[in-house]
Amino acid sequence: MAQLTDSNRVTLTALSTVTAAPERALWAAILGDAVSICLGRTAASLEEILAARRWIVEPGAHFGGFGWCCDLLGLDEIAIRERIIPHGFRLTALRRRRWLPAPRSASPERF
Repeated sequence: MAQLTDSNRVTLTALSTVTAAPERALWAAILGDAVSICLGRTAASLEEILAARRWIVEPGAHFGGFGWCCDLLGLDEIAIRERIIPHGFRLTALRRRRWLPAPRSASPERF
């Protein structure tokens, strides 16, 4: 079983016989890296920050996804999301605002 400590570090306490220890350690490192990037503890580009956040908030438990990784490591994905992504931050809302056209002026000046 893995645990998320108060310092937001993933700690492996026991290993499953289903997945070998090296693979679990790799997924723990991936998850730990994403957490560190989102918390600003690791220097990363804006693209890497957005990718880490997108991976964490992405719903579903498909292979390689955040939910699948948490399940593999025995972590509570909802609790981790709540600690990492404050105030229910969602990339879709940010993306919508970013790509909306500029508002038209109050007084239309059409020819």
